Amino acid sequence: MARVTKPMWSSLQMSFLLGAALSAQEPAVTTAGAWQRTPNGHALRAIEVPQTDAVAIAVVWPWRPLVDGGAQRALEHALAMQRAVNADAVLPAGATTQRELGDGFTVFSVVLRSASPTTAASWLEALLRPFGDCSTDTLARTLALAALAADDADWLYPGEVLHGLARRAVFAATSRATGVLGDASSLQRCGTAAFVTASALPLSAPLRVCTVGEASVGARLWLVLANVAAGPTPATIEAANWRHDGTLPIALEPHPRIDAAYVAAALRLPVPSDDSLSAAAAIELLRLRARTRFQSWRGNESLARAPFVQADFLLGDPLVMLFRRAPAEGGPEVPRRELESLLASYETTPPTAGEIAAALAVVRAELAVPPFATTLSQALSRVPASLLPRARAACLLGHFGIADAAVHALAEVDGKGLTAALLSLLDAGVWLGGLIPNTKPPLGG
Repeated sequence: MARVTKPMWSSLQMSFLLGAALSAQEPAVTTAGAWQRTPNGHALRAIEVPQTDAVAIAVVWPWRPLVDGGAQRALEHALAMQRAVNADAVLPAGATTQRELGDGFTVFSVVLRSASPTTAASWLEALLRPFGDCSTDTLARTLALAALAADDADWLYPGEVLHGLARRAVFAATSRATGVLGDASSLQRCGTAAFVTASALPLSAPLRVCTVGEASVGARLWLVLANVAAGPTPATIEAANWRHDGTLPIALEPHPRIDAAYVAAALRLPVPSDDSLSAAAAIELLRLRARTRFQSWRGNESLARAPFVQADFLLGDPLVMLFRRAPAEGGPEVPRRELESLLASYETTPPTAGEIAAALAVVRAELAVPPFATTLSQALSRVPASLLPRARAACLLGHFGIADAAVHALAEVDGKGLTAALLSLLDAGVWLGGLIPNTKPPLGG
């Protein structure tokens, strides 16, 4: 791969010169790290990391207004799959990409080890390009793969099956009442022509783009965004419909592919905001104590996609899921008691100073925003892969309107405040569900 030589000018000078040369009407992107708006509403932030010629880019892509939550989520997943394939095709060897589904949006990220404004612009343009140039076979394959993934999430993987059951139970009659990857049957009914049409619809809301690393890339992305029309507002996600009042019995479903029961507990998470950041640390408190009390997995929990605790605060997950597998060929009683005992333990034994310090350390590291600590700055300048988490976090924080100051204020959160945040999650009610084996393996199986 050809190496892009870093220019002799400073990144600030390059940002200004590139922007002025290509469009005298567009302001140059500053390197101070503030969010800026293009004339058509897109948000862009360029965070400069000295002494690196690599760059990470994250894009938050808002979904269109939701009508049928299951069909919408499945379609957005399929669109994201094909957009990612198209964008990956223009990248040089050594680039790292990822895509993630959030609550009403998709996140696309890339790391370019040699920051090329031209390559970055081509990647973003490929994400935005409709699928009209794709072959019918390519589009049919993408639809089939997305439908298969949605179907597997609804019946094959115990963790995702339970997650879907929880969403349908506690968010009944809202767009969140859907499986992890939406309704597979809706994609099976979607032809390639309709898929192309969906890809060509204009954005219903502006994009949010963040770069971390070599800052000259930001000016070129600004010019791409300035030519992309977008609607004024993102899709609206209905308010939570938390139906569990603490009296419902555990919901048990048979499953043909397990040899021991799985039980899950679901807690309601608040929408990310300046005031709810402590909920991210509360999730870490759950993870810490779950690892301490459960100690080890009992079977194929990793293959079952059923970790002890699962939630991504920055993706706007509306639920935090807790999973526990029964001992070999066991029923749901043991894992249910273990989950209930874990949740009850925070009432009888509040988090220790060590647990609180560890939880806050994890969250502050995951959400770190400028100005970065010296050790982090050094890592960012030396390890290109470390730039992606910073671009992703900054972009998602911006999506939810969370200020850098609120992230830095986590350093001032004390044990009392964090314990209160955790207990508020528990006080909202807990949904319990489980999967039980409905077949026995044949003799010798």
